[in-house]
Amino acid sequence: MTTSANYTYNLMGQRFSDLEDVYNTLTAIDFDFNQLPATNKYRKYKEWKQDPNERKPRTAPPASGKKQNVGVMAFGLDGAGDANHTLVKMGSRAKAQYDAISGNAVFNLNVTDPVPATYVQRAGFIPAKAILGRSNGSGSQTSRATGLQYKQVVTGSYTIPFGAGSGAAAYEFGAQNAILATAGITNDYVVSFTPEKISRG
Repeated sequence: MTTSANYTYNLMGQRFSDLEDVYNTLTAIDFDFNQLPATNKYRKYKEWKQDPNERKPRTAPPASGKKQNVGVMAFGLDGAGDANHTLVKMGSRAKAQYDAISGNAVFNLNVTDPVPATYVQRAGFIPAKAILGRSNGSGSQTSRATGLQYKQVVTGSYTIPFGAGSGAAAYEFGAQNAILATAGITNDYVVSFTPEKISRG
């Protein structure tokens, strides 16, 4: 499944914006929301807005776990070989997921422990990252804001850095395509990417 998680989040944001507009309009004219059926989405939204406990997350987001060093070959640094070997961090949850999907084939990480000394930390460097959201299309949830059913898409996410490989994967979009072409990823995850960033002071 290759649909970007960003699309899902933007769509949800638009829905809440529409609900907020109606809520504000009805509130401005002192509308009695209790006149509406208990299952009406605008009444449910008003109740959700006014109950702080309802707005708390159902479960605490999982911690990323202890960070560990991994190595990437940077896409945007000048030079070749050791000149681009860069040390970055990855959470232990993400590392466990990386291991489960045999990620070394497409993420181009050096996860040797310890990472070879040729990999060095670089100030102002943020690696390219793939955000893998575990897809659960078979289940559904009831929105606490509207009372409506919706398909639950992401049940947990993992942020995994990736670097330059060989051939087409020497370029960032090529590496993204290689990740998206991996059956164990596309079948089970919603995937989005953040680009590599380099700043020099």
